Amino acid sequence: LQGTEAFYSILMAHPKANGFLGASGFAGAIPAAYTQLAKLFFETLQKGRQSKRITKFEYQRPSWTFHAKGLWYYQPYQSLPLLTMIGSPNFGKCQYFDT
Repeated sequence: LQGTEAFYSILMAHPKANGFLGASGFAGAIPAAYTQLAKLFFETLQKGRQSKRITKFEYQRPSWTFHAKGLWYYQPYQSLPLLTMIGSPNFGKCQYFDT
């Protein structure tokens, strides 16, 4: 956190957009665990006076879930990324219909 002056935007699932919301057993605790980890991370940013460089966004859309992992590196003052890495993408979409 202290070794760079880069700006970051983090997109994560809102707890209501987490596919494990309402799951039974251990899996049901995953949304709360992610929320707690994000809270601790941003408390660390504030203590280190780094919160102006790193912005968090939460995805939430009724009846949708969010799952993505990726990294996009932009050089300073450039509008397009120099490097993109994607893992565990969901390139397809899944729709559930009530009948």
